[in-house]
Parts: sequence; C-alpha cells; structure tokens
Amino acid sequence: MKKELNENEGKEKELKKPPRIYAILPIIPLVLILGFSSVLDSILVLMGISSAEEVKAAASTAIKMNVPVAMVISTFVAIIFEMIRYKSIVETLNSMMIFFKGMGHLFVITVSLIVCGQVFASGLLSVGFVDTLIEFCKNAGFGVLAIIIAVSILLAVCAFLMGSGNAAFFSFAPLIPNIAKHFGVETITMIAPIQIMTGFGRCVSPIALAILAISAIARVSPFAVVKRTAIPMLVAAIVNVIMTYIYL
Repeated sequence: MKKELNENEGKEKELKKPPRIYAILPIIPLVLILGFSSVLDSILVLMGISSAEEVKAAASTAIKMNVPVAMVISTFVAIIFEMIRYKSIVETLNSMMIFFKGMGHLFVITVSLIVCGQVFASGLLSVGFVDTLIEFCKNAGFGVLAIIIAVSILLAVCAFLMGSGNAAFFSFAPLIPNIAKHFGVETITMIAPIQIMTGFGRCVSPIALAILAISAIARVSPFAVVKRTAIPMLVAAIVNVIMTYIYL
C-alpha cells in the first residue's frame, strides 16, 4: 500500500514539474517576429545569401508578422504541448485559464496607466504647459538634446523613487510627439532614449520588484544589489546620451 502511495506521489510530482522542452515556449514569439521581419533580410544580405534586389522583390509577398499574431500562435503551440503532457483536453483548457487571468490582470494595469497618462497629458496640453516649455527652451537656447537629457533625468528619478518606470513614462510620453514636431525631429528620436533612461532608473531602485526578487534569492539587502547596478547603469546612461547625440 505504501509503495503504491509513493508511486502515485512520484507521478504527481512528475506532472507538476514541467518538461525541459517547455523552456523554448517563451522565445517562440521572438523567433516568429524576428524571423518574419526585415532584420532577417538584412542578415541574409550581409552574409551574401541574398541580394538587396531579391529582398525588395520578395517584400511585397512576404508574410507580415506582428506581436498579437505571434502571441496567438505561441499560445496554440503551448496548448499542444500541454495536451501531449496531460493527455486530456479538459485539463489542458483548465490550465490555460491561468494564461487568460494573467493577461487580464496585466491588461487592466496597462490600460489604466495609458488612460491616466493620456488624461494627465491632455491636462498639461490644455493649460499650455508644452507651448510654455518649448518657448522657454528656445529662448534659453536649449536644443533637442538638452530637452531629451532633462526629461530623461526627470523620468529616471521618478522611476528610481517609484520602483517602476511605466507610470512616469506613460504620463509624459503623449507630450513627446508635440515637442518633437516643434523641433523638427522624429518622435522616435526623442522618445526612445527617454524610455531607455526610465529603465536605467528602475534598475537602481531598491524598491523595484526585480531588485527585491534578486536580493531575496541572493539573501542580501536590496541596497547591496543597487550598489552593483548603479555604476553599470550610469555608464549605460552616458552611452545613451552619446548615441542620441550622434543620431540626432
């Protein structure tokens, strides 16, 4: 009797422990997006496998892959893996509820941040904050790079204090297109380095979830982790500013 119970417990543990092949599931969306993007075409041209003319000719009939499609395909692949593992459609579909619950939770957070950010940005636009800021920068002789650096530092500090760069970024991101338009630069030229800088601010925040998780696993203080991330993030911030200056 004890032997049978031990065997059943062993089988349950094996079912709970996912197979190692499941490690490929998270990278499937990335493989699909990169595989059907122009990045692969550029690599083929650089390697001499295809010519630029052949790539342009095939571009009109090429399969277009975006993030939602890649995620749906990856989800169906995960369902197939689960069906093979559990050998039960009902149990597989029940396990997929975790995916939809997590998606709904993140959807609520993301949409809430976007809505709050849009409302905040609309309020600043209504009171003329952006126009005043632009006029001040022009009169003071500030260029695009100075504005990018100032906003980047502001959002990095906000990310450091809050432990997350999302709230700060979504609050100011809707303002960037108008500022970029007035200075005659592309929106992506301004918004990319600013968003990257918020990530740097989060990486040196002792209350960021990632820092807390690492400190818990390593059994050290969050400040001990931050001491080791501060210098690399400072160097990365300087490189970010230099590269922004080069590509302006």
